[in-house]
Amino acid sequence: MSRYIKGIWPVVLLALFAASCKKDKTPDTNTWQVTPDAGKGTEVYKLKTSVLRINIKYVLEVQSEENASGGNNGVSSTLVLSFLTVGPPPTGTYKVTAYEKLTSADQVAVYVMTSKSPSNTSLHTSWFSQEGGNQTISYQFENGKASATFNDIVIKQAGSPGPTTGKISAKISQ
Repeated sequence: MSRYIKGIWPVVLLALFAASCKKDKTPDTNTWQVTPDAGKGTEVYKLKTSVLRINIKYVLEVQSEENASGGNNGVSSTLVLSFLTVGPPPTGTYKVTAYEKLTSADQVAVYVMTSKSPSNTSLHTSWFSQEGGNQTISYQFENGKASATFNDIVIKQAGSPGPTTGKISAKISQ
């Protein structure tokens, strides 16, 4: 029995080490990441400003610094969560849908736009959440401040060329 226990420890330690090396898909606080299904790798954006406002629908809008990960200097991103609520969206879990299908208070639509520096606005990419699926966003509204957390929300790119689908994950807080 003692020989068995001695022999199993290296295996247990190796398993623990391997488990600790797995990449956590949850972004760092105040970042969001866009991962196209084809082509380029994940781009990570860091929050610079945020605002909760009403523009027909309630909107939590966050904008990034003008430098995405991976050496994309001069690239910025805007992430918009749109809600259909009376008053600021309350804390809860919201079902993800397409913007044009946003019809009830328990839904949210996601829009992401990346663009080049202000001197060259010709390069921009827009992504929109889609209807269907069991995707949700965890949202908190407390003391006048909003925050949201979500992983791997399916988004579709508007127009072409390039990938037509991807995923977005975020952990943002005002």
